[in-house]
Amino acid sequence: MGIDAVAVLRVRSRALLRERLQAADMRENAIEPLVDGAAKLSTYLRYPRNEEEQHALCAFLTGVFGEDLPRIHDDPRGVLFFPDITEPRATTYDALVEEVRGAGLWLRPATPADIERRGAEMARQVEQMVSDMRARMAAGVATGAAAVPVDTVAAAPDVDPLAALIAQAGHQSIDDLLAWGDKALAEGALGELLTCALVQRRTPLPAPLPDANEVVVLSDGAHVIASVHCATAVEDFAWRLGDRNPEWIDEHRDPRGRAVFSQAHLGEVRGASGYDDAVARLGARGAWARPVTSQDLEAAHDEAVRRYFDDDGG
Repeated sequence: MGIDAVAVLRVRSRALLRERLQAADMRENAIEPLVDGAAKLSTYLRYPRNEEEQHALCAFLTGVFGEDLPRIHDDPRGVLFFPDITEPRATTYDALVEEVRGAGLWLRPATPADIERRGAEMARQVEQMVSDMRARMAAGVATGAAAVPVDTVAAAPDVDPLAALIAQAGHQSIDDLLAWGDKALAEGALGELLTCALVQRRTPLPAPLPDANEVVVLSDGAHVIASVHCATAVEDFAWRLGDRNPEWIDEHRDPRGRAVFSQAHLGEVRGASGYDDAVARLGARGAWARPVTSQDLEAAHDEAVRRYFDDDGG
């Protein structure tokens, strides 16, 4: 699966944005509203690694928005695109731009003349490739060669989004980042990543438990689960519980939710006498998660998009 490009729009007219999306046969839920009226737009196009793919995004802007882009998007720098793997958490336009700018790319719509020129250039390249292939095949037949060598086509320099993210994190290479991660894990620097859950049970879960590294059953039947899931936010861990492991929590009755916590506190919780004691030992070091499914998230997203367009701010 490829890395897709997401556009950030400082929206001036939601009504016009909706109109252009519909005209381009794009679903309205390609939009993810931000709290200040701006929006992220999933392009469903690959994040560009070279000039040709950058042009595809420029042509996307032209095809979807045409001459209406200045009436829809308000930023003289152009439109910022970022790779979807960054998964930014900012909820306003300015904060989002700041968060992803190290891995992002500012682009402007392609002009009709540019699109025509690019199309002609691509047609010329295809024609040249076909001509070269025919020449190589003819040469192979003439010499009786068993195989015709094909030269490697030199691609344009890649714009590697992973390299950009590694650099943004302050590391020189993927090996450097992995070495840092190993060291941080050994020293406990990543101890606050959410990896564990405490759930009430009347019946025991199977052993071994899929998606779990360790399961401890307390005296009252509560289960302490060290999962393979790793999340930096409670809502991410809640989605993993609800979507991937609902059987873990089907007997849980605590109205506060499911207690989730980091590996750093597993030893203390493992020694608890029961559920209440484990919750008390965690205290403020744990968090309460309310599991959701992908269907729940999709329904909530669709409702947010509906409200966004119905409450037009422009």
